[in-house]
Amino acid sequence: MTGLLLLVLAGCQDNNVSVLNNKPPEVSITSPVDGEIGLEGLSTELVGEVYDPDTLNNDLNIYWEDSVEGVLTGELVLEHNEVRLQVADGFSAGEHTLTLVASDPNSTASQAQVTFIVEENSPPEVSIVSPEAGDAISESSTQTLVAAVSDAHTVVDELLLIWESDQDGELDGTQEIIGNTVTFEPDPNLSQGLHTLKLKAFDSLGDWGEDSVTFSVGNTSPPEIAFLAPKEGAVYSRNETVYIEIEVTDDQIDLSSIVLSWGGFATLGWVDDVLAAHPANSGLASTAILMDCTYYDSSERSEFVLTVTATDDDGQTGQESISFYSECMPID
Repeated sequence: MTGLLLLVLAGCQDNNVSVLNNKPPEVSITSPVDGEIGLEGLSTELVGEVYDPDTLNNDLNIYWEDSVEGVLTGELVLEHNEVRLQVADGFSAGEHTLTLVASDPNSTASQAQVTFIVEENSPPEVSIVSPEAGDAISESSTQTLVAAVSDAHTVVDELLLIWESDQDGELDGTQEIIGNTVTFEPDPNLSQGLHTLKLKAFDSLGDWGEDSVTFSVGNTSPPEIAFLAPKEGAVYSRNETVYIEIEVTDDQIDLSSIVLSWGGFATLGWVDDVLAAHPANSGLASTAILMDCTYYDSSERSEFVLTVTATDDDGQTGQESISFYSECMPID
């Protein structure tokens, strides 16, 4: 009888020792890190690690808790020692304490906590830089649209950018982003006429910002030419050099692509055969002619007529002429 009692007591002692040696789970949170900032309503994945030397993770009671929302629901994914939970609707704005809890079948529990700060989302900011309101751009040459885009929480490369015209609808084309500068070349070109261009920028939460500008495509008038020198009716000596300067104005932005052609009797005296084929981007062009009286043998003044034609990128032309005179005295 005494031996049996000792055996029972020994068994109880063994059970007590087993319970006292039970170790709690080891718990840590890897994402978000403590103090990390997130966005309101943005789908967020919570990631932690749980290890228990005495119990398989599948046999542990594991859950995530939020100081604002309470115990978080959803599919808990266990892979080895990693524990993940996707919070599809994200978190409300404010400070959240996230807790990962794990307890074994003996109710021995451990937990880890991080502070997660959630900010309200703000929409992207958009400003169309070029063209400006009231501009006229070419219908036939390359059209370049430029905008400045920024977002407080998202790099511009990750925003959805949509270019639209009230005439041509949503635009296709080639887009380049450098920093906050967005350059877009529509393909095909914008059609001729008055356009209201709109650029919309969407972030991952669907918040968006936009800007618009109204301008015209295709010139509404041909180039205009003004002679700055010489003056109409000016008189020069025989074989004197006359310096010609004109100014070209047009609706198109790049004036240096306008083609100039020169005509009239005065062109027989070009100095060094130099012809100004294009104005500068300022619209100015200059050249020189020699008052060549080879074709005149008269005591009267000889009239020299100079004609300039300017053709822009849309094929529209403007023309202007000027007359000046030379004292072509008889040749001895």
